[in-house]
Amino acid sequence: MRSQNASPNEQVLAGLAMLKVNWDARRGDLIDNFIPFVGEVFQQASTSVLTLDELLHGVRSLFGFAIPTKVMRTLLHRATRQKLAVKEASGYRRNEEAVSQFELTTAYRQVLREHEAVVTALIQHAKQAHNTQWLRDDAERALLSYLKEHAFAMLAAAVTGDPLPLQGNRPKGAGYIVATFVIAAEASRPDLFSSLESLAKGSFLASALALPDIGQASKSFEGVKIFLDTLFLLRALGYAGQTLEAEHREVLDLLYRENAQLRCFEHTVAEMQRVLRAAGDLLANPRRIYGLFEVVDFFRTAGWRASDVELEASRLERRLRGLRMSIEPVPPFKEELSLDEDLLETLLEREMYHGTREAVIHDLDSITAIHRLRVGKCPPRIERSAAIFITSSGGLVRASNTLFRGECAAGEAVPWCLLDDVFAAIVWLKRPVHAPDLPTKRLIASAYAALNPTPAVWRQYLKEVENLRQRGELTEDDYYLLRLSIEAKRSLMDITLGQRATVSALTVQDVLDQARSAARHDVVGQLDEERRRREAAEARTHRVEERARSLAVSGAKVISWTGFVAVTLVLGAATLLSWFRSVLRGSWAVVATVLLGILTVASVLALLFGGSVREWRRGLEVRLSRRLESLLLRLFGIRAG
Repeated sequence: MRSQNASPNEQVLAGLAMLKVNWDARRGDLIDNFIPFVGEVFQQASTSVLTLDELLHGVRSLFGFAIPTKVMRTLLHRATRQKLAVKEASGYRRNEEAVSQFELTTAYRQVLREHEAVVTALIQHAKQAHNTQWLRDDAERALLSYLKEHAFAMLAAAVTGDPLPLQGNRPKGAGYIVATFVIAAEASRPDLFSSLESLAKGSFLASALALPDIGQASKSFEGVKIFLDTLFLLRALGYAGQTLEAEHREVLDLLYRENAQLRCFEHTVAEMQRVLRAAGDLLANPRRIYGLFEVVDFFRTAGWRASDVELEASRLERRLRGLRMSIEPVPPFKEELSLDEDLLETLLEREMYHGTREAVIHDLDSITAIHRLRVGKCPPRIERSAAIFITSSGGLVRASNTLFRGECAAGEAVPWCLLDDVFAAIVWLKRPVHAPDLPTKRLIASAYAALNPTPAVWRQYLKEVENLRQRGELTEDDYYLLRLSIEAKRSLMDITLGQRATVSALTVQDVLDQARSAARHDVVGQLDEERRRREAAEARTHRVEERARSLAVSGAKVISWTGFVAVTLVLGAATLLSWFRSVLRGSWAVVATVLLGILTVASVLALLFGGSVREWRRGLEVRLSRRLESLLLRLFGIRAG
């Protein structure tokens, strides 16, 4: 089946697409997605008995996956139960008839054709849009590294080695070039974007290889407190645009359905309010220091005024409750649960290029609070954690993990905080059918987020801008144009491809030239009347949408609880009447029979589909809230997104 000319990176990318094919065909649990790979290895083998090591090598050779030994043992246990093989002293003997069903050659050839189209288009995009000449191997490394970096990363702390090995280093500027390629494909090339969707979903499914116990992946988050960081919540509230809002809300809905306790710290709310008010100050006085890119850009392009942002900041807690969030203080300090805060602060300052003193203290307080909430324990799985912190900051994850390894040196343990990219994959793996489009939404959201300069690039750029200003080579207007213009930020990314090392005084001059040619109005944002009316309408639409969501969430909660109570009463009555069914006569006997039938059906459904009553009620609540929101938006004359 394997293409003779396929590179190792091509094998991995094709394997990801094949995972999506398996999922569409089988729709079983996570283990079932990998069973066809094991079956194909058996079928391709020249001998009928294979050892564990031979099976591991076979999967990697055919599909590019470096499956951990522990996961392969689980797969083989499932394979023997399905009569695909029999375990013997020397290894696993294949069932000739059973393994013959795994004929993947036709699907694999189709995957390779789609892969060829994507790689060719990516090479053309790099050349035409970014004047970058890539070879085929460059494009494959760029695409695979992007998938591994954005949302599809592995839970590295829980696995030995990398299930998706990357051969060679990623090309310079790969993240930015692939991000613009994804956005362009989504806008105008549905055929290419469909192939990218397959890779995204396959990458999410491949994340299962990094779980501590793939067989326990469907366990709910019952009793786990999930604390969300500032940027995640700002995106979920819609302050960074609809694309990021949709994806982050989807994750929150999945968490709620899995009985997670959605939380944020009081000091996180305070930080969010500071971010919003800083953005409002910038709207009132554009010559202030630039705030958080995504938030400021959203407010500016949507035509929000400083007073609008201040109103949002004042009602932030109410809006968070609309996301089903509860706000908590940090637990009290206990000497026996203390950490080396001086070391953690030093690590945070080193890792977080953009970190203000307030941001560092916020993150330090968050990590130490999670440690106290866990009572110093080192849980082996998220589902057994008392609490975990989810952040968009890679610097925070790196800094906290450095200290965490000293606290939980023995065995595998879930760290205090995880990247939201990694966590989104873990959440989705629990119930893929509940949010089949989440990998696609994450793919698009990650692409848009990658259009912004990293803190390191932005800080280097501002340093060069300041040097030119002090040397008198910039006018005051040029200085603020370079700092505040959205076009300047985009030009910076186009010129540098997001590479800090390429930022120089010449870069600044190139950015200035492009920003000047693109700017039709001054930096203060003098807009014509038509644009003002459009942006004002967009701001009103945003408020109406938020009001509809809030009403939908509240209404769905009331309806689901009412239904839950009614069903509980019916089942209770069924149980009670079943005890006295033999002595009942007439219509009461009919009622008892009907109620007993309902109780039996409910019991069978619970056995077949699993899940607690609380999960079912929350799932109903989420579905109802979406339906109600769509209905309210139609009533208000706004098309539901």
